[in-house]
Amino acid sequence: SLLKSRRRQHHRQLAETLERGVLPELGDREAERIAQHYAAAGIVDRAIEWWHQSGIRAAQRSANSEAIRQLSEALTLVRQQPSSPTRSDTELSLLIALGPTLQATGGWGALKVREVFAKALHLARETGRAAEIYPALWGRWLIAHASGEAALARELLAQLSEIAHELGNPDLLLQLHHAAGSTHCTDGEFSRAIDHARACRASYDLDSHRHQAMRYGGHDPCVCMTCVGALAQFIVGRAGQAGEWSDDAVTLAGRIEHAPSLAHAQIYRAELCQIRGEVEPSLALADSVL
Repeated sequence: SLLKSRRRQHHRQLAETLERGVLPELGDREAERIAQHYAAAGIVDRAIEWWHQSGIRAAQRSANSEAIRQLSEALTLVRQQPSSPTRSDTELSLLIALGPTLQATGGWGALKVREVFAKALHLARETGRAAEIYPALWGRWLIAHASGEAALARELLAQLSEIAHELGNPDLLLQLHHAAGSTHCTDGEFSRAIDHARACRASYDLDSHRHQAMRYGGHDPCVCMTCVGALAQFIVGRAGQAGEWSDDAVTLAGRIEHAPSLAHAQIYRAELCQIRGEVEPSLALADSVL
């Protein structure tokens, strides 16, 4: 029954009260509620910021469907704004966050994933934001890699290598090893895959890198490379090393407490068990993943 202007005032007061930390424990848990109040108050920029934060927090606790909804809410509001450099920058950041959550839920090569990373790569090149070109390009590499587009995957890997080595950023180099190891394993270049897996494991720091899954592929790079390395080790005849690396991958995934990364480790472990003829462990891991 309130006038629209009065309702907006109430929503704004509620959002600002939560944001100021009058109820800090509530504000931390319910970023989405703050976003909803700001949106209802018509304060679009703050609503977008809090939807973004809410989506990131949801993804970090593996609530990917929730994260997709929240990040999509932010994108909808952004795309209602007039074109500007600020709008493009914000949209790009949201797309970079949205892509891995879509990959975790819909598959690495799904149509929606392709659309998101195509738009992200376009915006990154248009705005000249080198820091965002890399994750957008990496996402496009993963699509090609997962979809059997081997020639394109190699081409994109070369571009990733050029950027990573030019910038010398350790985080980018870590993800380069992630992409390169996977590509070489698929191409049957198992020694090169193992080398990249070793480099990834050596440069990985749990505290510094555990949230890279939110930006790259929806799964942890070291978990993935340890899994790929284990499979490559087995193929070249190092069964003992393969078993140790597979154990390491599952253990690390458990420490990270990120459900898609744990599923990733268990899927590769199930594959290794299947190759070794270990039927019961394969079935148990399949059930766990499901």
